Amino acid sequence: LRKQKVLLEMRNKKREAQENDEEEEDDEEPGRRKKHAYQTSGPGDAHIVSHLHFIYQRTLKKFKYPIDVVLNYAQFARDFKSFHMMSRIYAEGLQHHPREEGLWIEAASFEFFGYVAQDYENGPQIGGE
Repeated sequence: LRKQKVLLEMRNKKREAQENDEEEEDDEEPGRRKKHAYQTSGPGDAHIVSHLHFIYQRTLKKFKYPIDVVLNYAQFARDFKSFHMMSRIYAEGLQHHPREEGLWIEAASFEFFGYVAQDYENGPQIGGE
């Protein structure tokens, strides 16, 4: 008899919680889905990216700029559109590997096409401003 009473109370609490959840969902705008934490991008994402830049910088300094890490870091910066960091990566990479042809080609391509793409993302500028 006591077990049945406890089970009945638990069911009632569960039912009340479900009703409260339904009421909260009704308060939201119709047609708008709730975002999960993994679907949002906020200030925390920028912190993660800057922390990854920091880790790459430490790795490069600790292991004397291995070419594969330099290229991987440049790809990471390109993916996250860190154009300022890309210019630093290529400059430092070329200082440590001046005879690496592939790095020279990538750096030249970035200097020519990278800034052009960045300028067009910001929109056309009138009067050379």
